[in-house]
Amino acid sequence: MYSEEFPERTDEWIVAKAAQADFPIYAIDDQTAMWVTDSELEIISEGNWCHIA
Repeated sequence: MYSEEFPERTDEWIVAKAAQADFPIYAIDDQTAMWVTDSELEIISEGNWCHIA
């Protein structure tokens, strides 16, 4: 999200891609990490992220 490397990855783009998926989508920026333990997910972030189910 919001990367200078991928300027076309806007909120609208993320929502449109998520609408095509049959699984949850997480969009994260460069200041965000995902920590997965067993089946538990923790978002560690000082930036922006979103979850679209």
